[in-house]
This record gives sequence, structure tokens and C-alpha cells, in this order.
Amino acid sequence: MGVVGDAPVVRAAPKFLRRRAGKMAGNKAALAARVDCHRTHQDGRTGEQYRLQLQDRVDKWAEPPPTKSVKPLPLPDSVKHKKRGGQLARKRKAKFGLTDVR
Repeated sequence: MGVVGDAPVVRAAPKFLRRRAGKMAGNKAALAARVDCHRTHQDGRTGEQYRLQLQDRVDKWAEPPPTKSVKPLPLPDSVKHKKRGGQLARKRKAKFGLTDVR
């Protein structure tokens, strides 16, 4: 990756994030060069801000994703639903219904 890849911020990143961090470091270097060209901030605070932003982002990328909470199933309704009619329903009703035998 050249000069950008040898930057300490990029080297400190985990291996699987180095390419992404290198791209972002190159973008921030281009922005810092524009600021330097116009001589607006000669004390270097803009470059320091960019470096801190890059470190924060790389640390954020390296964090594991949040765990998903397992949601319990809702309670079933206590009200019985009406069954559809038909020949099977009548047979079931006759089979499990009350009888006159005591």
C-alpha cells in the first residue's frame, strides 16, 4: 500500500481492517494536504483531528457486533377460537362430547 500502508494508524489496525483503514487514511491525507495548501491551520490541529477520527473509526470497526437478544414468544390467547364446521368437525364433536351413560 506504499506510504499510506506504512502509517502507524494503519499498521496498528487488525489485519482484516488494514485495507479499509488504508483507504480512509489516504482520504484523510488528501484532505489534510488541501488544508495545508491553503495555510489555514498551520499548527497541525486539523491533521491531528483526522488521525484521531481514523483511530476512533478503526476501533469501532474492530468491535464485535452487538448480540441479538432472544425474544420470548407471546402468550397464547386464553379465548378459544371457533372451529370451522363440516363433517369432520361434527364427528369430532360427537366423539368428544358428553354422553348419557353414567
